[in-house]
Amino acid sequence: MNLIEMIKNEMNGGVVSSLSQKAGVSEEEVKSGLSAGVPAVLAGVLKNATSGGDPSFLGKMLAGGTGNSAEDLAGSDHESLLEKGNSLLSGLFDRDTGLVTEAVSFSSGLSNAKSAGLLAMIVPFITGVVSKLMVSNGWSVSDLMTKIFESKDAIVAVLPQRLTDSMGLIYLYAPHPD
Repeated sequence: MNLIEMIKNEMNGGVVSSLSQKAGVSEEEVKSGLSAGVPAVLAGVLKNATSGGDPSFLGKMLAGGTGNSAEDLAGSDHESLLEKGNSLLSGLFDRDTGLVTEAVSFSSGLSNAKSAGLLAMIVPFITGVVSKLMVSNGWSVSDLMTKIFESKDAIVAVLPQRLTDSMGLIYLYAPHPD
C-alpha cells in the first residue's frame, strides 16, 4: 500500500464529516479535496526535501502533528485548525501556495476560497496521520522520506495536473545519504 492510501485510510468518516462541517462543503467535496490535497502535500514534502529548502522543515512540520490524532484535530476549533494549516502550507510551499490551491481547486471542482480553506485544514490531519504512522511503524524521518520517495510515482500519477510540471516532480530523485 502506498503512502497516499495509508493516509487516506486513516481519515475515517468522522474526520471527513468534521472537515465537511468546518469547511462548509459536502463530504463528497472533502473526499475530492483529499484526493487532490494529500498528493499535493506529499509532493511539496518531496520538493522541499530535494530543492535546497530547509532540511529540518519536515521534522518541524511533523512535530506540529505529533500527539494530534485525526479525531483530536476533528474536535479542534475551525480557526485554530486553519491557522495551523496555513502556517504549515506557507512553510511547505512558500510563494507557490496559491498555485497549489488553484490546482486543488481545479482538480476538485471547489472554488479557490473553499479549496484554500480545505487544504489548510487537511495539512494538520496529514501531519498527524504521518506522525502516527511513523510511531506505529518505528520510522525515523529518514525512513519516512524513503517511503515518500518510494511512493513518488503514485504521487505524481494522482497529483493535480497543473502541479506535476510546475513542481518538477518527475525530475526529482532521492537524495543520497552522505
